[in-house]
Amino acid sequence: MLKAQVFIEMGSPVNPRDAFGSINVYGSDGLVKSIPYSRIKGSPFLNEQWNPGVLYDYRDSVLAKCPVKMNLATQEIHFLNLKGEEMVPLRGVVRKVVIYDEDDSNTVLATFNNNLPEIRMQTKNKDYYVQELNKGKVQLLKITLRKVESADSLFGTQKRYFFADQAEYYLQVNNRVERIKRLNKEEFFVFLPEASKYNLWIREKKLKFRNEEDFIVFLAHYNNSPK
Repeated sequence: MLKAQVFIEMGSPVNPRDAFGSINVYGSDGLVKSIPYSRIKGSPFLNEQWNPGVLYDYRDSVLAKCPVKMNLATQEIHFLNLKGEEMVPLRGVVRKVVIYDEDDSNTVLATFNNNLPEIRMQTKNKDYYVQELNKGKVQLLKITLRKVESADSLFGTQKRYFFADQAEYYLQVNNRVERIKRLNKEEFFVFLPEASKYNLWIREKKLKFRNEEDFIVFLAHYNNSPK
């Protein structure tokens, strides 16, 4: 198990669990309501369980090694300090988090960055964590916005709240980051003009490009093929 380093204990202030037991919901009337997580169906986290993680700063230096969870609703990292207390670092302190498998410390479950200038420009400098879906020269990147939606209950006596994901995809090619309006083969291949050379391989692998996994499988082959 990875242990927290002294940075977290003695460095920047953090917020305890009690401070984020609810989430703000913005209505069409412009009013803001604070809704307890207990009233929202689903989970704000990428994974509910704690996993070993490594937190990095803007210099790519290790800040801490500790159990972590990624909150996709608030775009925050939750971690356990040396006392086992659940905490959230101040925004801007952690620029990257790598999450590992609990049973295999060599297996990376997810990597998130929020220090990509090109994406910050395209999202009006929003503090989003961007997930790397693959490694290599060409990378598929994803922002998952886990939003709170509402609907009337059966008898209309109160609102039902639930989490729903909105995904944004980007492709990093030759140090440029391009937004993919829709994750389909046509939009994807616009930024990879040589991808048509792999049509035979695509047919052999029966890739339909209807889910993320097909794009990841293709990029693994594309990145490892001689150009």
